[in-house]
Amino acid sequence: MKEKYVVDGYSFSTESEAKAARNEIEGIEYLKKRMNLKNPGSVLDIYDKAIEKNLFKTPIGYSFLRELQQFLLNSPDISPDDVRDIPVLSVSGKKDKKLKEKRVSIIPKDGEKKYKSRITNLVILNIFLVIAIVIIIIITNNSSNINILNYKERIDREYEKKEDEMAGWAQELREREEELDRLLQ
Repeated sequence: MKEKYVVDGYSFSTESEAKAARNEIEGIEYLKKRMNLKNPGSVLDIYDKAIEKNLFKTPIGYSFLRELQQFLLNSPDISPDDVRDIPVLSVSGKKDKKLKEKRVSIIPKDGEKKYKSRITNLVILNIFLVIAIVIIIIITNNSSNINILNYKERIDREYEKKEDEMAGWAQELREREEELDRLLQ
């Protein structure tokens, strides 16, 4: 039968986990003595620092963080958006290495600068594309070929031109007929 290590009602499988739990209890007692519950802002600072530094890794520490979280969420002076979620480590107490590696590869080192340069590049590319489209439309409208943008206008112009030519021929034909009629009389 495995030996159990019990600390504050929690059963741990190894002595090192039990020792970590005892250390966390001492840290919690220290923080409780120094904490001013009348000032939720200072409680929020302690809560954030405890999360940032991963001070608590056992259920005892997590329950203390949960108490602080509930206190902050119930406090009218603190916005619920300012209260961070409690990150939970894997069962072994160590961070999942694969997850940590993925975070490192996803989050760029130069964060904002990298995204700003990408956005700037995209804006410049979009401006060039808009200019190219405008140039294509201008060329298409001014070309002598009939296309989908100018087909009606081009066909109307061609028919007007043909009508003018026909009217000119009709006029010329009338003049010749009149001249022939004069000669025959």
